[in-house]
Amino acid sequence: MLINCKLSHDEGCVGRSKASKPKPGSLTVARVRDEALRLTLNFGGTNNKANKVYRVTKDNINAVFDKFVNAGKLTISLSSPTVQIFVSNATDTKLLLKLSRTIMGLKNSGRLGPESVDHQGPPVARVTDVRTTVEIKSKAQYAENKEFGPFIESLTINTKFLKSVDSRWFKLANLTLLDLSGNNLGAMDKFGWRKFEEIKKLTNLSVLNLSNNNLENLPFTFMEALPKSITILHLANNNLHNIPDALCDLRRLETLNVARNGDLNTLPGDLFVHCRRLRNLNCSDTDLTYHDAEMRNLRLCNLASSAIGAPLRQIHSVVRVPTLFDIACAAVYDNKRARDKLPLSIRSVMRSNLFRCDDCGTLRPKCWRRHCHLQPLPWSIIAENVEVDHRVRSNVVLRHSSCITCYPMFPRSPSPDEPEPQYESMYARVILRYR
Repeated sequence: MLINCKLSHDEGCVGRSKASKPKPGSLTVARVRDEALRLTLNFGGTNNKANKVYRVTKDNINAVFDKFVNAGKLTISLSSPTVQIFVSNATDTKLLLKLSRTIMGLKNSGRLGPESVDHQGPPVARVTDVRTTVEIKSKAQYAENKEFGPFIESLTINTKFLKSVDSRWFKLANLTLLDLSGNNLGAMDKFGWRKFEEIKKLTNLSVLNLSNNNLENLPFTFMEALPKSITILHLANNNLHNIPDALCDLRRLETLNVARNGDLNTLPGDLFVHCRRLRNLNCSDTDLTYHDAEMRNLRLCNLASSAIGAPLRQIHSVVRVPTLFDIACAAVYDNKRARDKLPLSIRSVMRSNLFRCDDCGTLRPKCWRRHCHLQPLPWSIIAENVEVDHRVRSNVVLRHSSCITCYPMFPRSPSPDEPEPQYESMYARVILRYR
């Protein structure tokens, strides 16, 4: 295997002597039987006296520093002879990553796999001794894992004792699945949640499972810190009362499970507006009685909701004069760049004072909601498959809201000779309509 790069080395008293200046060259890796590698540092021709050859075995590997391997950098530390090999500006980072995994596999097992590096065959393949999946089911098993390898892609910790997070999890750059269900993370304090915000470092994370953790609330800052790469989020079997509106920033979200949260009576207002990729929604066994009308613009694959077959009830709008804060929130909220510059104390409450008109799609203060009705629709219009109790009506109840501009409360009379119609109160009219 040949890797074109810049090379330098530090022989002798490593860490005290000055390393050689990086020079353009190439790194040749050859396999010596099944228990050793031969690294050749080529700084020129094949007969150049400046070229260096090192034998790599299990006994002389000190460490491999691959934190910046994706940037084409790698450091290999050997003990006999005492040397550090610095690789930079590698043209093929995939080969460099495979070399790193092969050396680490050699250090752990003492042997090379059947598909390891070989100058005659294809580039480095997998190293079977490198762990990519870790499952921990007990406290004793967790104590045994003093180190989490950098190549872990799936981490599952299902114990009942876990009441805080471990900062080592957030150093796993390749992690795609983090399953923390079946723990007691609801006992975390503010400091613990602030530590959990480091999850934003996991830029490749796609699946997060926080089910069955006795969670009563999710801090707004934690929801803001969730990686935008998340596609599957499980929050089932907790004690959640509400979910912060920052959930709507997960534009790639495909599956959301909030089932068995008995006190949950609402979902984020813009969930069906921004999360257009949503395909699986489970909010059964909750206190939800309707969904926003924007839900009908989605085509779900699977739906389970307490709003299916829920009885229709009256909805009363709040009647008051909008404050300047309400008007400013409506004007700024959809501009994410401007919203992110606001203090946390304002961002966390902005959306709670607003509603989105289903006619014009504009955010308005809630006191400008003038026409609101509940509309039961057949579930087949919204989803392909639905978990439904056949003893109840299989309609999904949607709430349609109109603002004062689209549905004025006091429309003008069609004729100047006719008196203006009188309304009984200033409350928004509620129309209960079946289809």
